[in-house]
Amino acid sequence: IPKWLGDTFGLQSDVSRSLVLGNLYGLVYFHLQDDLVDGDISQENQLPAIHLRTILYQNWLTEYVRLFEPSSMFWSQFALFMAQWERATARSNTQPEISFQAYVNRNYLELAERAAPLKICCVATCLLTQREHLIANLTNALDHLHVASVLLDHACDWLEDLEMGRYNTFIHYVSETPQVLSNYELNRRLVYEELWMGAAASPYFDLAIHHLDCATEMIETVECFELLEYVRLFKQNLDAYEEQMVQNAKDALHQATIHIFGTLSQG
Repeated sequence: IPKWLGDTFGLQSDVSRSLVLGNLYGLVYFHLQDDLVDGDISQENQLPAIHLRTILYQNWLTEYVRLFEPSSMFWSQFALFMAQWERATARSNTQPEISFQAYVNRNYLELAERAAPLKICCVATCLLTQREHLIANLTNALDHLHVASVLLDHACDWLEDLEMGRYNTFIHYVSETPQVLSNYELNRRLVYEELWMGAAASPYFDLAIHHLDCATEMIETVECFELLEYVRLFKQNLDAYEEQMVQNAKDALHQATIHIFGTLSQG
């Protein structure tokens, strides 16, 4: 993203490289931190991971310190997006106490906050090219893009999350039953019923498409065509995954039907 924006806004190549490098440090840092929080790193690798996390954070911050004075508005934006990420991390595995529809209607931005640090490089690029007026549309576009990304990721990972007892929006869409291990069989059955006999989660994927459309409208005002192309390809992948999920459900139902009637005929 900083490379695409830097090219669009005519940012000096050395400054653009610095933003790209800083963004890379930051993304790896947050990915590592998320893995630590989610328990995806083995016990013997936790201490090295913590050391690496510290180094990445320091390198990430160093790139911005070189570019912005302490009085720059960049740092207030930096603090805002870090606070959003910290809040999202703290509640990442907590299921909302309201229905899925109420949650996405009133609190959809919460789904984007775990990716909030990605907005930091966008603010940096806008400030360095005197395009402060584009910050709101660009960061709002990324929020919508991140919501769609979370919705797709959770649709892909619903069974794994269910097995691990982690909150998942796709399961929440299907079932308001708490996503704890004791409800594993019930929630799994409800998901399969939705895929086999319900609307095949079409409204869920329509919601993701809606957020991609919102992102597209806002990115068009920024005129970053590489980012627009990314959203277009994302939308294609989303459509393809929805079709594949529906087809897989149909195939599974077909095989189950053959098995049941085959067993009955043999009996």
